[in-house]
Amino acid sequence: MRKTLYSLPALAEAMSACNRRHIEHISQWTDHTDERHRMGQITATVREADGRTYRGVNFFRDEDASFLQALLRGEHPISGLRNRALQTHLPGRKPAKIG
Repeated sequence: MRKTLYSLPALAEAMSACNRRHIEHISQWTDHTDERHRMGQITATVREADGRTYRGVNFFRDEDASFLQALLRGEHPISGLRNRALQTHLPGRKPAKIG
């Protein structure tokens, strides 16, 4: 496109088409507000009424990732999830820490 005053209408038409395509693309995105809210509940620290606090899950810590992988193993739905079963998959952790 030439850079003259007379090419402004064609430039405006091209830019308008570009904006329209961009808006159509953005309108197809899904809203993840519920997922962000649920993720905030999982990762937030919880304080009980008696004063005890429980740390939230940090998916980027190696310790938390190995714990989640142990929870997601396939044998737990069959035999049930028990502390003793997790101890075999998480060596070096005390039973109280796993619980």
